[in-house]
Amino acid sequence: MLGRLRMSLEDCLKAYLELSKQILAPDRSRRNFFAQAKDLVYVNGNLDEKILEHAVKKCVGKYSPVGEDDVFKKLDESCRDFVVATRVSNSEPALLRSYKNLDSSQAVEDCKIREACRATSAAKGFFESISIGKHYQTLTDGGLLYNNPIQLVHREAETIWPERNALLISIGTGSAPGGPFAGTFKEVVGAMKNILTETERTADDFYESHCAMVNGNLLSCFNVMYGLTQIGLEEYQEVGSIADATETYLNNGETGQKMRACVESLLETRSEDTIEYTKWVNSFKTYIWCTGIPGAGKSVLASIVVDDVRAKAKNDTNIGVACLYLDEQAREVQSTANLLAALWRQLSAENFYFEEAEDLYKRRTKAATRPNLKEVSKLLRAELCRYTKTFVIVDALDECPEDNGVRDILLEELGLLPGSVNMLFTSRNPPTLDRHFPDPVCTEIRAAKQDVTKYLQGQMSRLQDCIRTNPGLQQAIVRGIIDVIDGM
Repeated sequence: MLGRLRMSLEDCLKAYLELSKQILAPDRSRRNFFAQAKDLVYVNGNLDEKILEHAVKKCVGKYSPVGEDDVFKKLDESCRDFVVATRVSNSEPALLRSYKNLDSSQAVEDCKIREACRATSAAKGFFESISIGKHYQTLTDGGLLYNNPIQLVHREAETIWPERNALLISIGTGSAPGGPFAGTFKEVVGAMKNILTETERTADDFYESHCAMVNGNLLSCFNVMYGLTQIGLEEYQEVGSIADATETYLNNGETGQKMRACVESLLETRSEDTIEYTKWVNSFKTYIWCTGIPGAGKSVLASIVVDDVRAKAKNDTNIGVACLYLDEQAREVQSTANLLAALWRQLSAENFYFEEAEDLYKRRTKAATRPNLKEVSKLLRAELCRYTKTFVIVDALDECPEDNGVRDILLEELGLLPGSVNMLFTSRNPPTLDRHFPDPVCTEIRAAKQDVTKYLQGQMSRLQDCIRTNPGLQQAIVRGIIDVIDGM
């Protein structure tokens, strides 16, 4: 739900509770003693898998833009997901992935989302196993082998990102008390008890064998230790008890400390571009220079940055924000004096009375002339002294005319501005900034494949029925567009 369908936490909880009410009702009548006895001896599913399949289809159809037959594997790999099932024929694990893993074969290549949900819900004693794929491979719940798949997660992460440190967050649903294995009733009873103890032991073993991750705050394990062990999978009526136990665990002081450390680790693992932008926002007199091909989204990025820094400065009158959107078609009006005047106008918007500006206005009005560059520059510098920090965003610097030295004069004036002025420039061809701004951070703007994929998938519902009902054709369309846009 979270990863593949990208549902919100609120929608996930709502859907899960609704699914539980529909699904977790015994299929056998309490009066049908012989059928119950057969289920008990042969460990058949005693819940109706048809109800499960119908409910899962409905949920996938609601939240997938493709519909209930959407495949589990996807082109957009910004969020990679896998679930674990067990192969009935040999009791080996089967990883159903939404992405390619070149070091491992994909179990059931053409698996649908609803089939992955069904296979990993086939818990012994609850639902029958399921046969899926072109080879009709029979799968059952992966909890029989990996009720805690943390080792599989770590292995997959190392395969996908071999040169990066993995940050793992393990979320459990309780542990069972230790003790000897009992049970002469059925073999499955011993297996199920083993699953309960294996979950916590797996986490402990991983914790002990990965000290570097623990010491680097790269491993966070959250597990509600008390209150859930006596609640069965089918006891959906106990949602109140589950909520009580979970809230009690979250309110624990040690849990809160672990959560804060986990959040800090997540913030530290952001992309380099995000880190550089954060540094730019929080530092003084720093410069970012963003280049990219036409259509890469430079102007959109500039407007997002303007909105972001304005939101940050909304309640702080000591922070100023101003921007310039340059246009080659407007070169006659975008002189250096006019551009600096535009910056001054934005920064002085909240200043209702400024004596120096009023004097300049009276003198120039009387002479029927416009202020010159020197006068505007002086006015802007005086205005900047009102702020402890100022953000200046200049979009499309390459469209500022080079003839008559307009671009160089603009960069020189901006480079000489007093105070703590942080600047961000966007341009196609990289103009030379080093002469006016020391050590600018340079970054290339390109449309990320996962972003384009997500956008295109969201537009599929607007196309003809022959496309909306054909997931394979949709993937071919997305792949074809991505292959030719080259970062646009």
